[in-house]
Amino acid sequence: METVEYKGVAYRKAFRFVGEEDKLVMALVNNAGVTNGNIYEVINIEVTGVPVFIDDNGGKNVLDDDEYAVLELLNMYVGHPNSIPYKEELYPTIRETELFKKFHIVFPHEESKQAFNSKDYLKNCILMIAEGSEHATGLGIELGWADMLGVPILCIYKKGKKIAGSYRVITDQFIEYENRQDLIEKLDDYIPYVLSNL
Repeated sequence: METVEYKGVAYRKAFRFVGEEDKLVMALVNNAGVTNGNIYEVINIEVTGVPVFIDDNGGKNVLDDDEYAVLELLNMYVGHPNSIPYKEELYPTIRETELFKKFHIVFPHEESKQAFNSKDYLKNCILMIAEGSEHATGLGIELGWADMLGVPILCIYKKGKKIAGSYRVITDQFIEYENRQDLIEKLDDYIPYVLSNL
């Protein structure tokens, strides 16, 4: 997969569009079948300067004044049991990482405990991060969806915790961490692996 980096954020291959921005975004989101979270960002060069995009031949081109660069976000989904303090510990920790700055990471229960349509959202993800320190049926279901859809899974867990054996059936990617800072550093060290496997 070709990627382009713009203002420090990684995106899938961008493409050109000439037309009305609002209609474009709606068409793209509807086409993806996703109702939760952002999938695309539309960059108007009159506002942001002159971004480049990668064309079908792999060459870089500058957009004209009446064009937009449409950049598809590289999405990651964070799955976790509801029994852990995710709002107080997990989400803030991930937000401090370079991983969070470079990719579009979704926290499913940031604003509400209501069910998040993770099955549809995972269709557009490059990675699922699963906090496996505690066992949970809902997380297990999401992991099954990710595996079925071919979404790579990274399991993170606290040192001393015993993770479910089923994790080793669906992934070989694990991060054991001791504390907040340890997790931040290890997630940032994981960035080159993510980029090399796109």
